[in-house]
Amino acid sequence: MRETPLPTSKAVRDLLSDLIGRDVDVAPGDLLQVIPAAPPFLAVYVTDYLSTAAVIAIDLPLAGYLGGALGLLPVGGINDAIAKQSLPASAVENLSEVLNIAAALFNGPGAPHVKYYTMTTHADSPPSDIAALAGSIGRRMDLVVTVPGYGKGRMSVVLKK
Repeated sequence: MRETPLPTSKAVRDLLSDLIGRDVDVAPGDLLQVIPAAPPFLAVYVTDYLSTAAVIAIDLPLAGYLGGALGLLPVGGINDAIAKQSLPASAVENLSEVLNIAAALFNGPGAPHVKYYTMTTHADSPPSDIAALAGSIGRRMDLVVTVPGYGKGRMSVVLKK
């Protein structure tokens, strides 16, 4: 069995565009660090044996824009929520659905089955092993994602070694 594949930026763009019904733009970005003062949203993906396989980290602005775009929430309200550092529950639920479907990015022929397990929000303190994985160097992709009509934010896709 192969190891979990790192998705391409095109695969990420296509998946997000299809989900929210808007042609998102994806470009290379900087590493999204997990810092206690402003932790990103962290989606954890596991194998069928509940072993951590990958993490997707998303900063607060992108979390709001993806969740808002999926639910067709007004951009003004999302921008206000981002400024207050507190997204509405509906945007967080929508983001969780986006990240659940994003598990497809890790599943390919001969690769171990990977599924969405959980998400920590920017208000949570992530488990130390998940935070360490999200900040690790190695099999990762760091992106700037622009959601038309909303704005842009950062995303990192990190695979466990």
